[in-house]
Amino acid sequence: EAYELLSRNAKPISFDSRIFIPGGENRGNKIYYSGKNKPLYFCERNSIPVGDTNYDLTALSLQSRYVIAFKEKELYRLSVTESQDVSREDLFLNNSIYEMPVPTYKITRINDCIGCDMPTTIINCGNRLVWYHSDGAVYTLYGSNLYTEGSVYELSSDIAPHLKNIGYDDKKRVFGAEFDGFYLLGIGNMLYLMDTRVDGFRYLAGHKAANKKYSGLPWFIWKAPLGTQFVWVINCGGNGYFLLRTSSGSVYYLAELSGETDLVPSRSEDFEEILPEFSFSTPIIGDSLSYSQRLSVTAAVKNDVTLTIEDSNAALKAFSFKGDGKMRSYTVPLQHHIGGVGLTLSGAGNFILKALTYEENRIKP
Repeated sequence: EAYELLSRNAKPISFDSRIFIPGGENRGNKIYYSGKNKPLYFCERNSIPVGDTNYDLTALSLQSRYVIAFKEKELYRLSVTESQDVSREDLFLNNSIYEMPVPTYKITRINDCIGCDMPTTIINCGNRLVWYHSDGAVYTLYGSNLYTEGSVYELSSDIAPHLKNIGYDDKKRVFGAEFDGFYLLGIGNMLYLMDTRVDGFRYLAGHKAANKKYSGLPWFIWKAPLGTQFVWVINCGGNGYFLLRTSSGSVYYLAELSGETDLVPSRSEDFEEILPEFSFSTPIIGDSLSYSQRLSVTAAVKNDVTLTIEDSNAALKAFSFKGDGKMRSYTVPLQHHIGGVGLTLSGAGNFILKALTYEENRIKP
C-alpha cells in the first residue's frame, strides 16, 4: 500500500515479549503489536484501535502492568491477556490448522482532556509516569491499576509562569529525563528539576489538591551558560553528563554542571538565586559500653555549618562554625559521654567532606 503500516516518529515499547508501536499514515489511532517472542513480525490483524480515528496516538509507555497510550488530549490504558498457545500434539490429534495465538485486550479511557503532545518528556519516575504538555504544565499518572480521570495530577503549579509561552524552536527540542532522583525537564537554556523522592510526590493521594493541581513540590531551576542550550542528559558510570549546544547549533559538547547557587521559582516570573542546602548524617557510632572522647570532621565549607551531636534518644549539643572554602579539621569534645553518638552536618553552599574521626574508650563490663 502507499502508506505506512507503522509510525516512523513514535517510539516502540517492549511488553510481555511483544513490541507495541502506533500505526503510521492513516492508521495513527491504532496500536500494532508483534508476534510473541517475534519482535520483527507484524501483520495487519495484529492491531488495536484506540479512540477516535481523527486523533492519532502520540506515544506509548508502561506503568505497572499496563500499556499507557497517549493522544494529544486523551489518555488510555491497555490491558493485555495472553491466549494459551496450542501444542503441536493437540494440533495433530485434532487435525487442526495452526493459527498464531492472538491476545485479548481491553482499552479504557483514563482522561478525555489531558494527554501528551511532547512525547520526549515522558519519563517513568518510581513507577509513575511524568510528562510535560505544551499547554504549560507537568502531569503525572498516579496509581497502580484502577486509573480514572482523577488519577492525573498537575505538578507544576508553583512554576506555571515559567512554562507558559514557550517558543516554537524550544518546543522542538524539549526533553525529559530522570536524574539522581529528580524529574528533569529541559526547555532551551533552562532545566526544571522536581524532586521525586519526597512524600509529596510519592503519596499524592494523601494530599488535598484543588482540581488535581498539586502545589508545594520542590522545583529547582538550572540555567545553561550564556549562549548555550541543553540538549539531553546522559548517565554514564553513575555520573550525569549534560549535552549542550551553542545557540547557533554549530558546536555540541558534554559537560558536568557545578555551581554555588540554585535558581528557584519566585512568585513573579523572575528567579530567586539561593544557596543549595545540604545535610549529612551518620548512624549512631558506638554502643552502651562506649566512653566517647571527641569527634573530628575534616571538610571544606564556605558558609555557616551546623554540627549536631545526638545519641539514640535525642540531640545532645549543637555547634556552628563558618568555613573559608579550605580543607580544615574541626574537633568537637564530647566530655566523656557514655554511649554511642551520631553526627548531623547541615548548611548551605558548597560542602566537601574528606574524613570523619571518632575517638572512644571502652568501659570494662
